[in-house]
Amino acid sequence: MYTICFYNHKGGVGKTSLTGAVSCELILKGKKVLMVDTDSQGNLSSQFLNGKEAENEIADYLADYTIGLENCIYNTRYDNLFIAPSKKISEKGKLNDWATTEAGKLENRDSLKYLVEDAQKLGFDYLIFDMPPSYSELDKKVMLCSDEIIPVLQIAQTSIDGLVDFYQLLQKLKRRDEKPLCNKLIFNQYQKSKAVQKAILPSIEQLPSKTYFIPNDESFRKAELKKVALQEIGMKKDTQEVFNELISEIMEK
Repeated sequence: MYTICFYNHKGGVGKTSLTGAVSCELILKGKKVLMVDTDSQGNLSSQFLNGKEAENEIADYLADYTIGLENCIYNTRYDNLFIAPSKKISEKGKLNDWATTEAGKLENRDSLKYLVEDAQKLGFDYLIFDMPPSYSELDKKVMLCSDEIIPVLQIAQTSIDGLVDFYQLLQKLKRRDEKPLCNKLIFNQYQKSKAVQKAILPSIEQLPSKTYFIPNDESFRKAELKKVALQEIGMKKDTQEVFNELISEIMEK
């Protein structure tokens, strides 16, 4: 099983959209995928739960792994795509409280490690985390249990400056460990015609990671509004070509 997390400490960059879209591309390749919503806003869960009421959320498993991960996982409307949801704070979701009060405790040091182990036992090929815009103890645990971190960025100088800081934080976090890898970058909402974005491209080309430019595609917003997968709406040809390349790279692992 291969574990990926999409990350940026800023919100509104498209992490949730990319989590859902990449997961659906993988099931189209015949893979069994578990999405884990570790954002207490619960946007990924709202999009893919298909109106179901989740009795247990991922916070219940993190608080007591003996509950069984299988009891915190729900089918989506798509074959081989499953989600471990997070409830919104307004719906009495528990994840925010667990992340702020429990995640740093010694007795919870292996909570995410157990999650990965249990997901593998359940036969998943890929485990994909949608992460919140933060750098909390929970976020650190998610990163350390992942095989790969894929930052999702806007095409702006501030994004590149923040990325340099993130690389330093990540190196301190993983210390001597080789994993998680962080050798891919996704730049979202790319518009060739925008002069401001063109001016940033030389700086992006100097970055050590492989870069993927996701075009500005209204289909993402339509999918979120209709609470369906991007693939059900249909995407631009340019968008599909980028996903084809990205998924090919991911599946080589």
